Amino acid sequence: MNPIDLLHEIEKLKAKRDMYSDLINGYTEQLEALMTEEGEECLETATAVAFYRKETKVEVADWDWLQQFIVANNALDILQRRISPAALKRRVDAGAELKGVTIRESKTFIVGSKKHAQQES
Repeated sequence: MNPIDLLHEIEKLKAKRDMYSDLINGYTEQLEALMTEEGEECLETATAVAFYRKETKVEVADWDWLQQFIVANNALDILQRRISPAALKRRVDAGAELKGVTIRESKTFIVGSKKHAQQES
């Protein structure tokens, strides 16, 4: 099979996946509504489980104030240890020397619709 034929086959399979995905999403919404109606938090069968994952989310309205609070109270424990790759790369490209930091470029092979490719660029 040549590359163009493979790409066509992938797109056909993705169309089928999307069709099933829509069906699954509809069933999932129905299941959630029924579980909510019946006050259920968890439902199990021999092969599947449906449950609510509880998580805490935070929205910050005033980042400047929060940054001052963190510094003033040495409250570094409320931060995650994660670097913004784009911001760090901009600083290094501008000449900053950061000890112990390595920047690696990577690329990901993506097969998608042309609409998806246009959104990526």
